[in-house]
Amino acid sequence: MYLKIVILFFCVELYLLQCHCLDPTVERFVTIKNIVDNYANPDGMVVEDGRDLIINLNGVKDVIVTAAQQFGVHIDTPSLEELQQIGTRYRYTLQEVERYAAKYLDVAQLTPTMATWVSRCFRTFDQNGIFFDELKDILTLFRTEFPCSTDEYPYASEPKTSIPYKTARSEYEFTKKEATFIAIDYFFPGSF
Repeated sequence: MYLKIVILFFCVELYLLQCHCLDPTVERFVTIKNIVDNYANPDGMVVEDGRDLIINLNGVKDVIVTAAQQFGVHIDTPSLEELQQIGTRYRYTLQEVERYAAKYLDVAQLTPTMATWVSRCFRTFDQNGIFFDELKDILTLFRTEFPCSTDEYPYASEPKTSIPYKTARSEYEFTKKEATFIAIDYFFPGSF
C-alpha cells in the first residue's frame, strides 16, 4: 500500500512539473513575443483609437495556451482567478529597489547616503528579496526622507513593477510588453 502511494505521489509530481521542465531559451522567448505581437482575438483585446493594443486577461490566457501548443507541452489552462494573482510572487532584489529609488529621483544612481538608507530599509524586510507591497512601502518612506522630482511612482517603467501595480488596483489590461512578460514568467518562473 505504501509503495502505491509513493508511486501515485511521484506521478502527480511529474504531471505538475511537466510544463516547468522547459529550458528558457532565446527561441522560446521570441516565440512568446511573436504570439503576443500577432495576437488578434477580439475577446482578448481592448482597442481604442490612438492607443496601442491592450491585452486583457482572456488574451493573456490565450497567449499562454498557444505558447504551450507551440512548445509541445500539456498544461492545464490557467483560470482567470489564477491570472489575477500574477505579480504577487514577484520578488525584488536590493539592486532593483535602488534602481527604482533612483528613477523616482530621476538620477542615474543614488548617493551613498541614499543607498545606505535604502539598504537598511530593505534588510528590515528580507535579505533575499521583497514583494511589491514592501517595495511600495520603501519608496513611500524614501519619498518622505528625500525630496523627489515627481509625484508619480516609477512603477510604469518596467513590467515587473507595472503588472503588480495594476493588479493591486484590479486593472487587468496589459501592454504587449507586459503580456509577454507574464507569459514568459508563467513558463519560466524567476527568469527576470
